[in-house]
Amino acid sequence: MDVSIITINYKSHTLLEKCIQSIYKQTKDIKFEIIIVDNSCDDNETEIIKEIFRNYLDIKIIKTDYNLGTSKANNLGALNASGDYLLFLNNDTIFLNNAIKYLVESAINNRCAAVGSNLLTKDFKPAHSFIRDEYNLKEYKKIHSLFLSLLTKVKKKRYDYNYKGNDIEIKGYACSATLLVDREKFFSVGKFDEDIFMYGDDPLFCFNLIHKHNEKLFICGKSKIIHLEGGSDESIYSDFKSLHFVKGPFVYFCKAYGEEVGKLYLKECRKIYSRRKIIFKLLKRKVQYSNSKKILNAIAEIES
Repeated sequence: MDVSIITINYKSHTLLEKCIQSIYKQTKDIKFEIIIVDNSCDDNETEIIKEIFRNYLDIKIIKTDYNLGTSKANNLGALNASGDYLLFLNNDTIFLNNAIKYLVESAINNRCAAVGSNLLTKDFKPAHSFIRDEYNLKEYKKIHSLFLSLLTKVKKKRYDYNYKGNDIEIKGYACSATLLVDREKFFSVGKFDEDIFMYGDDPLFCFNLIHKHNEKLFICGKSKIIHLEGGSDESIYSDFKSLHFVKGPFVYFCKAYGEEVGKLYLKECRKIYSRRKIIFKLLKRKVQYSNSKKILNAIAEIES
């Protein structure tokens, strides 16, 4: 088996169906299997998925007893995989070309342990795909600065997308909405850190891959995949999501750089969302204002 595609479902079978249909439509000259880890904790949802894919012999469905989060669910999928490569894939993605073949070719040609993809919005515009430089606190401040936001709007060009179309090596992280990893390397690096429920799992895995195991990470320029970021979420954050939105990166900074840097991250995060709360209130953007308040509450909860 060339590639095991691992995707997590959480009460979003409509997105899942569209994603998998696009995989079968676009993928050529690659042998693959699909492993669905159903985190829904809903028997009805699981039965719907089984019915949708009842005729697909190369799809495995794993039902969990509770919501494992992304790290544990992806690790569970990997343990049940047989492919030479593991493709971790969000179910809110749609393939636009033979992306899997391009990702595998990139891994082979660049002799690297992992490859990320260029990601696009539903309007086919460049989307967050990677962080090029080492993802430390300085980089975190930079990418959340008003200056970079304004510069991006003026230049009409993102800092986290590969416009050149060739393969590029990065020292930060690739968005795990689409991340291809050599199976042996995945387990030797230590899998996704299960102390992270969600958010921060991909930066920490890539940090360990690059900076602790001296492996290489590339972004494939030819691979094109739509990422409906947050497609399975509500626009208004729940308290649960807000907590993990802050906690995941906090665990990342603590484990990558030490607890003192983790505390500094929380302080910087508070500055960013305090500023955003004021801006969104002035602009009368109720959803963004509410989300900013909830994130500030999450910071306070973690610090207490």
